[in-house]
Amino acid sequence: MYETVYKYTNTIKKVVNDHIRNKNLKVVDFSMNARGPDEDKMYVKYPFFRQNIRRGNTIIYNHAEKKAEWGRKGLMKFFDISQVSLQAIVN
Repeated sequence: MYETVYKYTNTIKKVVNDHIRNKNLKVVDFSMNARGPDEDKMYVKYPFFRQNIRRGNTIIYNHAEKKAEWGRKGLMKFFDISQVSLQAIVN
């Protein structure tokens, strides 16, 4: 997940901070780098976003173990389009 967040660096805005007590940990807060119709277009185009990018996302990345865990995964974005309709739009 951590690598994927960085892969979409132009479409996701993120804030990275060191953990207060453990310097091996990074706290990564992230969200979509779009609003309104632009945000909806990105949800249509990228299934990863529909499934993972919500309101209030935090990943805790451990540099020593090279592993990431969800710290917080907020409410899903309201996106009322069926999978069939999404496939038709994408194709």
